[in-house]
Parts: sequence; structure tokens; C-alpha cells
Amino acid sequence: MKEIKEKASYEEMLQNVIDDGKVKIELHQREKSAKTTFVINLNNHLNNSLRFADTKAAALVAANGLITKFVMELGVKGYTVSAILLKIGLFSILVGILLSLVVVIPRSKQSKEKGIMYWDNIANMEKQEYTETVTSIPNDELFEKQIENNYHQAEILKVKFKRLRTAFLISIAGYCSLVPALVIILL
Repeated sequence: MKEIKEKASYEEMLQNVIDDGKVKIELHQREKSAKTTFVINLNNHLNNSLRFADTKAAALVAANGLITKFVMELGVKGYTVSAILLKIGLFSILVGILLSLVVVIPRSKQSKEKGIMYWDNIANMEKQEYTETVTSIPNDELFEKQIENNYHQAEILKVKFKRLRTAFLISIAGYCSLVPALVIILL
């Protein structure tokens, strides 16, 4: 009988807390905190992926540049099979370099649009204007803007990695043309 009274007392106390809204607020805060953590972690991941794509593209430019220098020093001329393969390989590698540079070079719209998320839009504002704009925006709206920013970064990443993949494939085709040419020349 005592256990039933304690259980009823416990349930009554729990119901009072729920009725006061404290539990609901705590649950809402936990949910908001989990979403915020997700958005921030995703933003960090996307930023790291952008850096990684740029680093890979720069490495491909460097490697292709060294290979181009080496092949150019061979100075093979004419229309022999090895010379034609070298020219095809060099052309492919140069296209790979150009595509890699397109990945690395930042693209921005040449507009005078002002905003709080993108560097070119921020730079179109005065320091005081930017500070006042950010501090006046409600937290929920800032959170929404961060979510939108993550989406736009993902779109940029999609394009960068597609171009980077194309640059790698064209470079590999160039390598495949260079290898037999170099074997013929060096034998």
C-alpha cells in the first residue's frame, strides 16, 4: 500500500513538473542543441572538404607541371609514334592543369549585394553596418542562415569535385599516353 502511495506521489509530482512546462522546455532545448551541433559539425565538414578539394587540385597542378617539364626536356620532335603519343599526353596533361586551376580559383558574382554569410557580400558592407546587422538578427534567423550556408557550400563542393574528377581523368588519360611513348624513347 505504501508503494502505491509513493508511486502515485511520484506520478503526481512528475505531472506537476510537466504541467509547469519545465520538462517541455528542457526537451526543446536538448533538441535545439542537437540541431545546432549537427549544423556546426556539418559546416566544419563542408569547410574541410572545400580545403581538401583545393589541396588536391593544387597537388594535381604541381604533379602535372613537373611531368610536363620533364617531357618537354626530352625535346622529341617529328611525327613518330612516340612523338605523337607524347604530344597527346602533354595536351591531356595541360588540359588537366587548366581544369585543376578552375577548381582552385574562387568564383564570385561581381555584384554589390550585401549579406552576412559570404565574404564578397560581407565586404560590400561597412564594418559598423555588418556588426549592427548581425547583432540585430534573431538567433533563429541566424541559425536558418547557417543552414542555408551549409546548403550553398554543398552545392559548391558538388561542382568542385565534379571538375576535379574530370581533371584527374583527363590527366590519367595523358599519363596513359605518355607511358608507352617514354618506353619507346628510352628503349
